[in-house]
Amino acid sequence: EKIGVTRLLLRDWCNSTYGTQFNLKSFDHCVRLAELADMVVFASSKFDKYVRRYRSWHSDPYNNFIDHVPSDDMEHEAGCICYKMPATASLPEVPG
Repeated sequence: EKIGVTRLLLRDWCNSTYGTQFNLKSFDHCVRLAELADMVVFASSKFDKYVRRYRSWHSDPYNNFIDHVPSDDMEHEAGCICYKMPATASLPEVPG
């Protein structure tokens, strides 16, 4: 609040942006910004919250390796900012 951002404005922004339902008292427990971020991530359904599986290097080396290989999945997801149109769609038609 010292720099112009009130708790009410912050609460309204968190609720509208991340789909949470915080009340003003819920921000009283947050002393640092990291605590607020943890609370928002925990309460919001817009973040993936899955338990990462334990990776023992000796139990399944093939799948453990595949999990770490980068993929270009996002290039094929239309809602992603990295989406790339098929190469043939960007080429002009050749008169026949």
